[in-house]
Amino acid sequence: MRYRKGDRVRNPAKEDWGLGEVLDDPTGNSIRIFFVGTGEKTLSLSHVQPVKVTGEEAEHPVLDNLWIAPPGSAIRYRSLPRSIETFLEQFPEGFYGDKFQQHERDYKLKAHFLSQQILSKEEFLSLLENNAYAEVTKRALKILNPRIWYSPTKKWR
Repeated sequence: MRYRKGDRVRNPAKEDWGLGEVLDDPTGNSIRIFFVGTGEKTLSLSHVQPVKVTGEEAEHPVLDNLWIAPPGSAIRYRSLPRSIETFLEQFPEGFYGDKFQQHERDYKLKAHFLSQQILSKEEFLSLLENNAYAEVTKRALKILNPRIWYSPTKKWR
């Protein structure tokens, strides 16, 4: 059987691995596949012939949003359970803990408030209408600059 990058497959000998996606066109007798239940695996086609899956059976939110790294990349794909485990090792209280709030949310909220202050929707549309692209860029860069922190008392100048 011929496999191509993007094919959805199952390993008939390892049903618990779940649905998989071929990561690149096979070379020689081996094939790289990301399985939802176990992560990335390299299989020998002389030992196992993955079964192609199509239609509704081939749909899976993890695979539907999988970014496939180019061949030779150092990126290794992890299973969803392993990814959750890694996340909880870093953020034991999950999305609601102080550590997650400090490392992943606070700076994003500051950027959001700053963007509302210096580049509101109305102002953005007005600047576009007046072809003031340089000003839009200047304000967007100010939002992206990590040294700028939101302050409700500061005004755009």
